[in-house]
Amino acid sequence: ALGLAFGLFVHPLLGGFVGDFGLLSAPQAYALAGMAATLAGICRIPLTASLILFEITRDYGIILPILVSVAVSSLQVSSRDTKEEGEK
Repeated sequence: ALGLAFGLFVHPLLGGFVGDFGLLSAPQAYALAGMAATLAGICRIPLTASLILFEITRDYGIILPILVSVAVSSLQVSSRDTKEEGEK
């Protein structure tokens, strides 16, 4: 639900910057990018999550949002783990 809300919020904003060149995917595709980020963070499989979501959508316009969201999720999880190891 959070991925869909973010997709519905970001899609019109990106449309203002990119224009109507057909470079943006549907807002529902950005919900799938949120799903990939969640899968990558919880299961710690960023590359697999990216590939699974690309195989599901077959949409080249969603590759960059998927990779960015998965990278941010993975970096957040790894920085949290590093911080927890330093406290021990």
